[in-house]
Amino acid sequence: MRKENSQWNLPLKAEYRKWSKTLIRERIGKDTLLDQYLITDPDYCINPDTLVLYQFQHQPLLGEYKSVIFDRRKGIVLSRRSSSALFTAFSRRNLLAGLEFQRYLARRFNFRGSNVIATGRLAYFSTRSYNRGNIDWIALHRMVDASDLSISSLAFKTIDYNYCFIFDQCSRYIGTQLSRSLTYNHVLFKLIHTHLQDSLGWQVKQPKGQSLIDQADYFFPSPVTDDHQLKDAVMELLQQKQLRYINELSDYYELPFLRQADYPIFHFSCRLDTLY
Repeated sequence: MRKENSQWNLPLKAEYRKWSKTLIRERIGKDTLLDQYLITDPDYCINPDTLVLYQFQHQPLLGEYKSVIFDRRKGIVLSRRSSSALFTAFSRRNLLAGLEFQRYLARRFNFRGSNVIATGRLAYFSTRSYNRGNIDWIALHRMVDASDLSISSLAFKTIDYNYCFIFDQCSRYIGTQLSRSLTYNHVLFKLIHTHLQDSLGWQVKQPKGQSLIDQADYFFPSPVTDDHQLKDAVMELLQQKQLRYINELSDYYELPFLRQADYPIFHFSCRLDTLY
């Protein structure tokens, strides 16, 4: 049977536009009308078309699938990999300095919590801190609205086709965590924008999108301004990574003097800011 839309490979009938973990268990494997939208992909990678990811780590769906991903082009993806495995792979492959930079930048600008993996134009939000392991995820750049259903439940609506994804048993502070996460993503975009403009002369225009990442009403008040430069943060992070490497090397080869030599090693390993 042919799918309803070549660009949106998810069911568009009204009764299939609302999803939750409970509805996934009730429908997947039981409703034959959904079979055309189901795929299994052992090599699935988180990408800009990912909408949400529901984890079933402790009670696998159909006895074998640890994650169910809604991807607007691929369809409903069943994966044997956990949500933490999928996002760890994403962070290593796509993020500047991996998750360490996310944590470092959040601490530097006093953003509490670890609920978002952000790039400035992409933002993936976890219903609980991603340090907790296997949790559900929402692509905020694909959502246009977020509504409280209860103190620990939240519903997100997609930009296209009015899809609704419900998440239960979240943190009781889920609303504040969402607001802080959107603000963090916005600050990261401003840092990159300022760096590209001041350092390289690139004129980067602020997109006027419909998604949550562009809706200032959801942002948490923040004192961070455009004066902060991404270069300084990156250099500090690289120095920390260098220090960790030297410490591990020192312990492995039992050469404690390497710790004292860390500063000159790092200094001479960096290219000097000079034309000569």
